[in-house]
Amino acid sequence: MTEFNCISKQESKGVRKIRRNRFIALTMMFLFVPICGFIGDMEISEAITGAFAFSYFLVTIILLGIVSFSRCPRCSKFFFWSWFWANGFTRKCVHCGLSIKAKYENKWPDA
Repeated sequence: MTEFNCISKQESKGVRKIRRNRFIALTMMFLFVPICGFIGDMEISEAITGAFAFSYFLVTIILLGIVSFSRCPRCSKFFFWSWFWANGFTRKCVHCGLSIKAKYENKWPDA
């Protein structure tokens, strides 16, 4: 059973930003080995390949850092970790329980 929280527009924007950043960071992390392997198989110098791999790795680490320090739009605490627990794959804020899949629903449509 899927449960979606009814949230404000501002919270919806914040959750969408966290979801987008997490998707980009995890995609880059999982594609690191295949992309670097593909670049390594090309007929280019090892210096260029190494520079590309290092740059890609550095950008991925920075993006993962940005995601891990994302703040919850509802409680303004870190979304993915508390003082004793860290989980980058969680679907809810570890503090207030705001779902990462929560969507804004306008209950009062303009007539």
